[in-house]
Amino acid sequence: MIDHRDITKLRKAGKLEEALVLAKRAMAIAPHDPYVQGAYGWVLYEQLKKLTDSIKENEQPKEEDFRKLKGILGEYAKLDRVERPGMLHSNILRQVLKLHVGWSGFLAFVRWWGESLFREEDRKPVTWNGKQYESLELKFFRAIGKRLADEDASVPEDVRSWAEQTLEHGIEKYPEDIWLLYYTGQFMAQKGDTKTARKFLGPVIRQKKGEDWAWAALGRTFAGDDPERALLCLFYALELDKDKKDLMTLGVRRELVNLLVRQKRYEEAAPQCKAICTILEKNGYGVNKAPEKDCLKSDWYQKFKDLDAGRSARDLRSEAFKILQELDPKTFVEKIGVLESHNLEKSLAFVAFGPREGVPLKYKQFPAIRRAAPGSMWLVKMEEGSFAEEITPVEQKEIPGFFETFAGKLEILPNKPFAFVLDRKGNRIFVPEEVYRNLGLVVEGQVCSGKAIKRWDKKKQKFGWKGLEIRIGREH
Repeated sequence: MIDHRDITKLRKAGKLEEALVLAKRAMAIAPHDPYVQGAYGWVLYEQLKKLTDSIKENEQPKEEDFRKLKGILGEYAKLDRVERPGMLHSNILRQVLKLHVGWSGFLAFVRWWGESLFREEDRKPVTWNGKQYESLELKFFRAIGKRLADEDASVPEDVRSWAEQTLEHGIEKYPEDIWLLYYTGQFMAQKGDTKTARKFLGPVIRQKKGEDWAWAALGRTFAGDDPERALLCLFYALELDKDKKDLMTLGVRRELVNLLVRQKRYEEAAPQCKAICTILEKNGYGVNKAPEKDCLKSDWYQKFKDLDAGRSARDLRSEAFKILQELDPKTFVEKIGVLESHNLEKSLAFVAFGPREGVPLKYKQFPAIRRAAPGSMWLVKMEEGSFAEEITPVEQKEIPGFFETFAGKLEILPNKPFAFVLDRKGNRIFVPEEVYRNLGLVVEGQVCSGKAIKRWDKKKQKFGWKGLEIRIGREH
């Protein structure tokens, strides 16, 4: 008789192969012993973990990896005395979820694993190093949704039916999870139910409205019944792609060409086709075998290829957001704020509405803000307590008690890159380095004027004034 504890000792000592040999011998002697099965199960788990660790991040598993995966799980499935729900059973699923992309047997496996076999802790978010991650149960539902959205017709009908019902359960349990909504929308579009697909994609785009892939997904749902809206969404997705590598725009450009040609809008299709060919050649790819090769021979391509058929980014955004508002209606508020600062590392600007209130604006979503100077004023349309939806520059000059002009005497601190201004109201205005250096050569007590914003100083726990603009002399 083999003691199951000897298997565990070998496994914990890192002698996995020896542990595996001993576990198989023990199973041959006592195949229904729950302790032996448990010890063997943990060895199989370590094998599975070793397999997942061997695959580099963002790398697609190979067929050989799937063959090994299937072998390990086949052995695990024989262990009928392993505790379910239980830690081992949950850990096996956790590892499989790292490998599921591209594995044809995934849906059949999770069906066998069992939707009802989660422990209570598996249904709760996980906190690691102060950051919160999704629960194992949510990962399970997301993976099923992603697989269904992958358009794999080889899945057996009974397994597909189970997966669809399980995805519905996931949506019922996690109705606001963006990725579940996204995969469900993709799956519904694949089934041809574009109206339902758009219902699921609306909240996704509301939260991910600065992402090209979200708008492209929505555009595809319109391709059959509303080509104009499909084109609008795809052109806006392309606009959001501007900061990406040009190769990453090929997918959207090709969708645009196909749709434009079907609509016989050759004056817009030809420039996109030319852009695709330019990108391919620039990156060392020939166009002779590209899907666009036939278009290059057409009369319309020769006629319109050099035409500037671009669309206004502002108009695209405005029209795209009208569609979004129809799909996912929200009530918005409008607030006037001051551009306080730029964060070039994070590619965003911060607009303040009051001493303790403001909103970050990403350059990608709001290109106009990138070139705006601190102290400029903006009308921000936003959902209360949420992110900005639209911004418009305004001519307003001040907000009394918050953003005001000042005049006073310069106070220079020795060997410091910043300064202060003592204004006529008795305020001591902090002039940060990026503003102070614009003054050039100055002397103590020199009269200066400019604009300052009132802010809450968290460290000092009091209000103070910060200069956003400054110049020598008094305001004229």
